[in-house]
Amino acid sequence: MPFKTIPNTFGVFGLSTPPQACALASIARGRPVKAVCEALGVARSNVMTLRSRPSGWTDRRRGARDATADLEVIDEIKTVIEAQPSYGYIRVWGMVRNRRHAEGQGAVNRK
Repeated sequence: MPFKTIPNTFGVFGLSTPPQACALASIARGRPVKAVCEALGVARSNVMTLRSRPSGWTDRRRGARDATADLEVIDEIKTVIEAQPSYGYIRVWGMVRNRRHAEGQGAVNRK
């Protein structure tokens, strides 16, 4: 039996890729997990993990950044670059890190 056309489920499950959403929709309609995952080229372990999540699940890694803290660091970076325009990002990061350490502030990740 050929696959029927599946309506656009992208975003319905809060997924970032359409194949995962398509796989979950197909499995919910009774298709075998192994066959669906092989046909779509997605990992069964990933699909099963997504399938077992509660409906209210959110990825807590996203949106955890504080925009005001970023603005402070950006201003510090711009100050260093104005003073030393020939410095690369590693040297700039080092200078910002040293200044923040001397002032008792938290470290900045150079990435």
